[in-house]
Amino acid sequence: MTDRAIQKKGIGTEIISELCDALKTEGFVSVRLAWVKGNPQAEHFWLKNRFVILEETAGNVSDSVIPAERFLY
Repeated sequence: MTDRAIQKKGIGTEIISELCDALKTEGFVSVRLAWVKGNPQAEHFWLKNRFVILEETAGNVSDSVIPAERFLY
């Protein structure tokens, strides 16, 4: 997460892009993560950053989570 004062300026997307580039250089082929279902800001951010939803699963705290993956090719 970034501070509200710097949101919507592309900084978060830039951070994710640089991280994915570095992971690709190190030989990784994909990145996986999950966000809590019902968080539209998180969903929009991760989908915008080329993550693809894999499947919905039950979380540890009885919240549903949305797992997603981005391939680094």
